[in-house]
Amino acid sequence: MQYTLSTFQVRLADIDNEPIWFTCQAEDKEHAQEQAENAYPGYVLVSVKRLPQIKAGSTVWWTDPDNGFSSGRYQVLKVLTENGTVEHEDDLIFLVNEAGSQVEALAHEISSPPSIEELAIQLLNSESDEGCEGGYTVVNQRLLLNLIYEIQHTALQAKTMADARAEISARNLHGNVAEAKPSRAVSLSETTLTFSLPDDFGAGWEYVNQRLHGASHAWAGSYDKSESANFAHEALMQVQGVDSSYLATGMTCNVSFVVNDIAEAVAIQSRLQAVVDAFESKPERSISVRGSNFYDSKVTEYDANDPDVEIVSDMPYLNYLAKYVPLAEALPALSGHDLAALRAEADEHQLAKQVDKDDSPSPGM
Repeated sequence: MQYTLSTFQVRLADIDNEPIWFTCQAEDKEHAQEQAENAYPGYVLVSVKRLPQIKAGSTVWWTDPDNGFSSGRYQVLKVLTENGTVEHEDDLIFLVNEAGSQVEALAHEISSPPSIEELAIQLLNSESDEGCEGGYTVVNQRLLLNLIYEIQHTALQAKTMADARAEISARNLHGNVAEAKPSRAVSLSETTLTFSLPDDFGAGWEYVNQRLHGASHAWAGSYDKSESANFAHEALMQVQGVDSSYLATGMTCNVSFVVNDIAEAVAIQSRLQAVVDAFESKPERSISVRGSNFYDSKVTEYDANDPDVEIVSDMPYLNYLAKYVPLAEALPALSGHDLAALRAEADEHQLAKQVDKDDSPSPGM
């Protein structure tokens, strides 16, 4: 008989109640327990759990060691090991939740998302009536929020699947949608779709935006107020229907949409692909924008591998957008402007800069 092995994590404790985590491949919990007891004879068994498949894109449950403050569902961004797989209980894993918050967790803090029943039991076990009167009780706030979230998550999943089944069953053998009476139609009211973009999306399109400090600031008139931005991400935010997004260049980019029809996913994916195709990865770029608003800002672009090589020098911001940034016509900054005229002015600016450079005396002359 051939057995399928899964990854298990066993927690043991020594005589001083110091925890030890033992990770192994086993057929079931009993097999994992047997291995742990053989490896650590005399230690007390605390718990045994089957680990989820931990790889980029997997959905897992993180138990925050800080009293569970941020525990909940997370998506794996990256496993920080040489081969990208979890091998030890202290391997580091990058996670992100639906709100875009990133954490760096240890493998022994990761588990499969618990069921609603398991969360309910945890909540009941946290119950206390200390200091309460009139039939009231106190429970752990984080456990209560986790239970509410999982109920909502499960209900939404069930509704989405039911809507998909209803849509499929409404089609006949020829692929046509069968007529349905309006009063009996089943429709999707709302759901959230999250898309992942390539890890290199936005590479080379980052820029430092140096703005003036306000008049009330101690450094009023100084350009030391720097903010990081990304032209590719700004274009992404102009995609129709975008609800939220998160970009960590070189690691991950997620964008979410609230939709009322599953069929919208195909159209949205097509629009996102157009943005990805437009913004070719150019990690050798180094861009800075300096000014207080759209109209007085100037852009300088260097070759990141050779800071002495200027590609663009002090070009007006609007001209730079129109000439060098893909899909810039959708950006609010260019609304109502003549893009052809802005591009022509950008060419004149570059020509003038080249003439000035050619007329400059060579070093040592």
